[in-house]
Amino acid sequence: MIKILRRRGLVLLALLALIAVAGLSAACDDSEDASTDTTTTTDAAGVDGSTTTAETIGARTEETLVVGGESKEEYEASLPDLEAAVAATPDDLDKLQELAIAQFQTGRLSDAAATYQKMLAIEDNAFTRNNLANVLRDMGDTEKAKALYQEALTADPTLVHPYVNLAHLLLDEGDGQGALELLQSGLEKVTGDDKTSIQSFIDRLTQSTATT
Repeated sequence: MIKILRRRGLVLLALLALIAVAGLSAACDDSEDASTDTTTTTDAAGVDGSTTTAETIGARTEETLVVGGESKEEYEASLPDLEAAVAATPDDLDKLQELAIAQFQTGRLSDAAATYQKMLAIEDNAFTRNNLANVLRDMGDTEKAKALYQEALTADPTLVHPYVNLAHLLLDEGDGQGALELLQSGLEKVTGDDKTSIQSFIDRLTQSTATT
């Protein structure tokens, strides 16, 4: 839900530490409810609960919401039952979410993207858009991913995950100024621990830029 550490590794690692708590639960949680929920994603941060909000798929920290932090083998074993459950109740968003997470965790990115698209057709929300963006990012479709992160932020400017994930993409593209401006705009909208995390990310990004 979360693409290997590049020259901005120090910044990414710093962010990972900053959102370790929020990220890990997010990375293990692919829904709006952290107890059940594309990402922290650390590496590619799609819906990989074992590593991303934070999925740490590589050495990168991004926000994806994933459930449970099970092993790949456990997710693999759960797929038949999840597919059967979705077939029986195709409009059940909780079951669709669980299926999307398992698909992502087992490398079935196209299937995960299709499942998230079904979820959006049932109920359009910022959280699902963020998670779909994480999947598309991991598939290499960064332009669509960026557009979805922006749409997620438009739908819910208080959601921290799209700010972090989109900032990472901008950094990867060499647009440090764009990433900084995005994070600064997010700082004005998020609250609580999310505000602290973004401020810490900004501080480290600014410090890294000043010393390079």
